[in-house]
Amino acid sequence: MAAQRSSAPSAAPDLPALGGRRSSYRERVADALRAALIAGELRPGEVYSAPTLAARFGVSATPVREAMLDLAKEGLVDTVPNKGFRVTEVSEKQLDEYTHIRSLVEI
Repeated sequence: MAAQRSSAPSAAPDLPALGGRRSSYRERVADALRAALIAGELRPGEVYSAPTLAARFGVSATPVREAMLDLAKEGLVDTVPNKGFRVTEVSEKQLDEYTHIRSLVEI
């Protein structure tokens, strides 16, 4: 009996890689989450769980939790015990600043 191979892709999820260096899933997920916050894909005031976001990015919940904790340190999300993370309100001025900074560092 021949072993069957899974048809599931084994490649890494389509997360951004910065600066030509290999980054960890945590860093790549954090970058993707920042981009989603700036683009308005993650709504202010909404609570998002790590498992839900992990499914969205095709990674396990651990790098998502770690990335969200990094974003909490930056003030972009607040932790909600036993629920997940709440997206904080960001002013239009802050969004403009984030967009400007991204345009400076991205090619």
